[in-house]
Amino acid sequence: MIAVFFHVNVHPRQHNENGGGIPKTLFNFATMTEKILILDFGSQYTQLIARAVREANVFCEIVPFHKPVQFEPSLKGIILSGSPFSVNEEKAPDVNVEAFIENVPVLGICYGAQ
Repeated sequence: MIAVFFHVNVHPRQHNENGGGIPKTLFNFATMTEKILILDFGSQYTQLIARAVREANVFCEIVPFHKPVQFEPSLKGIILSGSPFSVNEEKAPDVNVEAFIENVPVLGICYGAQ
């Protein structure tokens, strides 16, 4: 399970010699120790996919499809984003999906699902 907590403590105003002040605010972020990797094949929706993942309070990172994937313990899944290519095209991008599936769950969207 991936969980992220955001907690804000607002302290009473700290007054300076003029009687004014600025509220002190402390932000305590839970350490994000788990992440989702989004492999970008050039889709116009990659940023929207990342936003949806982040809105679910899950850390995600977008990387180009050709960058080698490091299977570290914090990696909990990979999303293969779309592409303007067809898998039938000669110069279509390709990755070793089997290696990903052996290590983590994989979600393919549009081109990534082909």
